[in-house]
Order: sequence, then structure tokens, then C-alpha cells
Amino acid sequence: MKLWLSLLTILWLPLMAQQSFELPVPPRPANRVLDQARLFAVEPERRQALEAKLAEFTGRTGYQVEVALFDNLIGVELPEQSEMIKDEWLGDAPGLVLVVVTDSGDWRIAWASTPDVVTESGTVPVLDEHDVAPQTRVEVVNTLRALPRMETGSLDGVGRLVDALLSSLESSFTPDERPRAQRLRVWVLGIGALAGVVLLALMAVTLSRRGDAKRRDQWVFPDVPVGQRLGAAAGGGKISSRTFSQGARANAGDEASEA
Repeated sequence: MKLWLSLLTILWLPLMAQQSFELPVPPRPANRVLDQARLFAVEPERRQALEAKLAEFTGRTGYQVEVALFDNLIGVELPEQSEMIKDEWLGDAPGLVLVVVTDSGDWRIAWASTPDVVTESGTVPVLDEHDVAPQTRVEVVNTLRALPRMETGSLDGVGRLVDALLSSLESSFTPDERPRAQRLRVWVLGIGALAGVVLLALMAVTLSRRGDAKRRDQWVFPDVPVGQRLGAAAGGGKISSRTFSQGARANAGDEASEA
């Protein structure tokens, strides 16, 4: 009996120790900022400004953005704690929770789960109109990772994280004007090309008509009044005349008599 009790004690002690050191999930804050690190105790106006910024973004987009600040975590890892907070605070609503450990400067984003649909080609996520696409989530995380590491207890560091987070999310909820501009550009180019084709066709028709008109032209010599020559009604061509002298005629007569 004592052996069994000893075995049970050995097995249960680590579990009880872990349970005793785990931080319970704090209740959801009314204004979207949980400050268990007490960063805003000295400057509450900065907390109010941050809460107003988060409220404006959520009211405009319908996407929940919550911030939880801890000075440290005991008995639980940051990924586990952030997932528990996200499940407790958001449930099935689209949104995220940014959990920051102010002592170490570590942070993690816990995204609300996106339902998946199983198809013949695999699993496809179904995005709500107020949700964020997976590729956008990767871009947001990379943007935050590119920031300088937050110093211990830095209000400015928290502000930079939140500002970069909201700025990166804007692309998912701001209407993209590029497709509209591209369509307008295509229309303009199409109209310009059509006008060019019509102009070329008109030029071709004009040149063709001019060629036909030249082929139909008839060249007629005008009537020229010409006086009578040698009794002819009209003279044309080349006309030549010869005159014989009296001496030439006499010679011609002598030659004839001798013959």
C-alpha cells in the first residue's frame, strides 16, 4: 500500500506543481488593452490613446484586435498563453491577440481560427469578409519581426508594435484602387487603339478613292484652230517644201536630149 502511495505521489507532484504555476487566463479587458505589466500606470493618457486607436480600427473593419501586456510568464510558454487568451477572448469571432512580454521584449500574435472546407483537392480555408488571408498574416508577422527589438518596459516599443500591426492589416480592409486604375488604363488604351485603327482605315479608304479617281481620269487634247495648208483642211505632222532654180531645170533638159 505504501508503495502505491509513493508511486502516485511521484506521478502527481510534477502535474500539481505545473498546475500551481500556470497563469490563469485573465478576463477580457473592456477597452482591448490588458496591462498586467503596469506600463501605463505612469502615463494613462497613452493607454487611452492606444485603446482609442484599437477601437477605431475594429469599429471600421469589424476585425477584433486585442493587446495583452505581461511583465513575465511563469509556468507557461508564450505560444501556449497567447492561444489560451485568444480562445477565451475571441472565440469564433475574426480577430487576433497581440501578447507582449515586456521584460524580454518577446511577442506573439494569436490569430482567430479560420474554418476549413475539405474538398477533393485538399483543405481550403474559408475567409469571412472581416478576416485576414494567410499570406497577409505572414506579411504582418514579417513586418513586426523587422522592427528593432523592444527594450524592457518600453512604452515606445509597444506603440511601435501596435502601429506596425494595424498598418500592416490595413491592406486587407482598404479597397484596393489598383485594379480599378488598371481597368481604367485598359479602357483608355483600348479606346486609343480603336481610334488609331479607325484613323488608319479612313486613311486607307481615302488613298484608295484617290487612286480610283486617278484611274478614271481621261486626258483629252483640246481643239486647236489650224489654218489651211496646201489646200488641206487641216495640216498635221511634218511638212517640207523644195524649190528648184532655173539653171537646174536647163541642165535637166540637156541631159534629156543627149539621151
